[in-house]
Amino acid sequence: MSLKKVVISVYLLMLPFFLLAQMRKGWSISAVSHTGYVTKHTTKLTIDNSGISQGIGVNFQFQTYGKADWHAHRKFPQAGLEVAYFWLNNHQQLGNAFGFLPNITLPIAHKRNFDLRTTIGLGVGWLSKHYDPFDNPQNNAIGSHVNNYTSVRFFAEKKWTDHWKWTVGASFSHFSNGSSQLPNYGLNVPALIFGASYAPTPLRPADYHFPTTTKSFRRWGFFAEANIARKEFIAFNGPKYPIYNLAIAATFNENFDNTTFLGIEYEYNFAVYNFYKFLEQYDEPTTKNTGKRYLIFAGHEFAFGHIGLGAQLGVYVGPYQYLTIRPFYNKLNAKYYFQPFGEKGIKPFLALHMKAHLIDAEYISVGLGVRL
Repeated sequence: MSLKKVVISVYLLMLPFFLLAQMRKGWSISAVSHTGYVTKHTTKLTIDNSGISQGIGVNFQFQTYGKADWHAHRKFPQAGLEVAYFWLNNHQQLGNAFGFLPNITLPIAHKRNFDLRTTIGLGVGWLSKHYDPFDNPQNNAIGSHVNNYTSVRFFAEKKWTDHWKWTVGASFSHFSNGSSQLPNYGLNVPALIFGASYAPTPLRPADYHFPTTTKSFRRWGFFAEANIARKEFIAFNGPKYPIYNLAIAATFNENFDNTTFLGIEYEYNFAVYNFYKFLEQYDEPTTKNTGKRYLIFAGHEFAFGHIGLGAQLGVYVGPYQYLTIRPFYNKLNAKYYFQPFGEKGIKPFLALHMKAHLIDAEYISVGLGVRL
């Protein structure tokens, strides 16, 4: 795709948002360039990562100002929706990447006209080229067109005028399908960023609102959820096996927006079960047990209104630890909470989890749950 087509496409996508921004206070549009490279984060990668990767992102943002209490609790973050495009350094093997990224920007420090901020985004990416045993055998980083697109950025922002700000910093972009289709070592693109943002109708200090009353909240609670994932195992373009997960945890709410939790999980991995079934190494009862996993985990969740973002660390326990890469695992979690119901205020939620063993992704799961 030519640069001209990319610019025109981005402009057409953002035009309705720009027109809306002209009418609504607090809306802004930012554009940022990425200059970096694709890393070889494991010796198993066979791609040629020489050269520079370039990217551009156009982010449509809304500055919160206190309409909800959590805005002030989080020091008035910005909610955003970004369209991004990357020209990866090795076009023959890696092609280009397109990203659609819901994101949130959090303030870290402020001094006069300077701000230090971080942006965290979790969305969907599309890569033009992926592994093919005949046409692209060297690309063992990505096995599918559609991938998870995760981005983390740290940057300084300088106010130029009431409407314009300059941005400089660093970004880390990650593309992965969570081993739903092999191979999946993932693409990591660290980069330097430079950009600017424009707010047609910026907020004034008097526009910000702070909570005037202190509300009570439940200190202790729990959540329970059920999740499912599908992944390929060992064989490229092979069958996709389901993985079922049940979890229950006790929660401690430090305040309205921060929750620490401790819990247990049960997981059944049909990929492992079918592997040992193929080997015919054990009798059938023992073979069925190879898919079982028992886990203990602890983690923390940050709430942003209906959205919860968190991380957890867990260990495998018990006799069933077949084909586990390490004795521990890590997860990134995203949840959407619906309105509570009943006298106890039970909150149903949708969940998205990305499980890995350090940098080795195992699966991406989706699920349903309830929280008290």
